[in-house]
Amino acid sequence: MQCSRKADYAKMVLFRADGLTPSQIAQKLNCSSKRVSRWLARFRKKGIKSLGIAFTDENEPEIESTRKTTKHKTSSRITMRRIAEKANVSTMTVSRVFNNHPHVRSQLRVRILKIAKEAGYRPDPELSKLMLHLRKQKESRFQGIICSLEAQQWGAEDDDYFRPLVTGAKEQAEALGFGWQTSSLEEFLNNPKHFSRMWYNRGVEGILLPPASYQTRDQALPLHSYWDRFSVVAATYSIPYPTFHRVVPNHFKNINLVCQKLTEQGYQRIGLVIPESLDQRGHHHFSGGFAAFHLSTSKAMIPPFLYDKIGDASKLRRWLELKKPDALIVSSGKIAQNIIQQLKSFKSARTAIAAIALPGKGAGIDELPKEIGAKSIELIASMIVHRNTGLPTHPTVLMIEGIWNNKPAILSPSFRER
Repeated sequence: MQCSRKADYAKMVLFRADGLTPSQIAQKLNCSSKRVSRWLARFRKKGIKSLGIAFTDENEPEIESTRKTTKHKTSSRITMRRIAEKANVSTMTVSRVFNNHPHVRSQLRVRILKIAKEAGYRPDPELSKLMLHLRKQKESRFQGIICSLEAQQWGAEDDDYFRPLVTGAKEQAEALGFGWQTSSLEEFLNNPKHFSRMWYNRGVEGILLPPASYQTRDQALPLHSYWDRFSVVAATYSIPYPTFHRVVPNHFKNINLVCQKLTEQGYQRIGLVIPESLDQRGHHHFSGGFAAFHLSTSKAMIPPFLYDKIGDASKLRRWLELKKPDALIVSSGKIAQNIIQQLKSFKSARTAIAAIALPGKGAGIDELPKEIGAKSIELIASMIVHRNTGLPTHPTVLMIEGIWNNKPAILSPSFRER
């Protein structure tokens, strides 16, 4: 059997894994369907050995020729084994370098990568795909674990967002075959070295960082090698540093959508009332989306009211008297109720209130926290499979667009509904 034939047999397995029938595979490879069925049956019976693939390391198989040789191999393909021979190291060390393993000396890493580049090493995408498929299908007694690093002290205003997010994350982790556990964020901050070692010894492979509580919000986590062994994703902007990969709501699109829906309902003077810290934490996507809507529609924009504490009702009253909005956008349904309580005695034209996040009984945006939790776990699982651990060189942000909750806007008791 020639190496080219072995590559064809590997492709048969891949095509079958993608759902193609034997006749479809035969058409793609220009061979008989009987031959495809025969080799697929052989693969099911004997596994990877039936393809003649020898495992040279934990990452890449090497297809060897059946032609017997004494001193030299006939294949001219540059493999990890050849790079290891040139670098005078083990094949496992080369594999660890290519997989960005944290426990490889930086000088050795640079030297091996240089040798690989000079030799013209290129991984075989078909074989890499095959190995990834086999790893996913391989049964193992060990179950990887994803740990949710949660703050103990949760403010009541965050519970309606936090709980669905963690629930979605846990359900997705279990659906993908991972174990699930939680750890205290406060305790980790007190002794990160201990927790990092404990997680590793217990088989934790991924770390989820859900939104922080009011007490721990905007607090930087330790920047150290504690993260090197784990695939980490933050499902929040409330943990500003270090910069991990993130899955968060698309605040820019969401507030644009609120403005659009309120305008369609006939409101002309829309005001934005949110905490200044929230806008800063969200990289000004709230105020930016608000401004972008008015610029795109050529509507006159009321400057946003960004507050430190919602308890200072006098400033809000003065702003309302001056700007006279007929609709307000606030950060949550709970804040909307708070504003209504403070403005019971305030006499003004009718004013509607819509919320950016989880409006409850009123109008606004459902940010889909359960979906955000599930997407965070999907990203962690992908990182675990591809061995992407530690702090990312180029952090990415996956934004989830919310949906409009088509309910009547909340109105203050003293205001008439439209």
